[in-house]
Amino acid sequence: MNTIKITTPDNIELEYTLAGVGARFAALILDLLAQFIVCALLFAVLYLTARKSGKVLNFFYDMPGWFLALAIILLFAIFFGYFIISELAFNGQSLGKKILGLRVIRENGQPLALRHSLIRNILRYFVDMLGVGALMIFCTRKCKRVGDIAASTIVVNERPNTQPLTYAPLTRELKA
Repeated sequence: MNTIKITTPDNIELEYTLAGVGARFAALILDLLAQFIVCALLFAVLYLTARKSGKVLNFFYDMPGWFLALAIILLFAIFFGYFIISELAFNGQSLGKKILGLRVIRENGQPLALRHSLIRNILRYFVDMLGVGALMIFCTRKCKRVGDIAASTIVVNERPNTQPLTYAPLTRELKA
């Protein structure tokens, strides 16, 4: 397990366990599943709207242009905005990261800001989808993909890696 120690401005040393490629890939699969479900619901609404108007056979051809433009904008927002919005709204976690106990933070231990999330997630679609991201996680010491390197972020595991403390009751002997 890779760990990283970060010293805060108050001279407090924090130790994090870096998330590995397996946990990050599992979180990505869960996030893609969430995106798929939202898109399926969107298309179900479109289909029911078309069915109500009696234009089911020529679904896309008979729809008004503004309606298709709205659907395309919503799909774009779902695929490109999902990670940015969820990481900002849930303190560095998307749904998949939250389920698996992962969090994105800045290298200095501070929470993720908008510009960091934008940089790391724009590069996700332009560089990391080519497989470069997973390769970089294996090759870098801090398990970073290209977006993490450019945004100065790291993905850490929030779950403790130590054994839980056990309770051992104190016994006293009474002397007469």
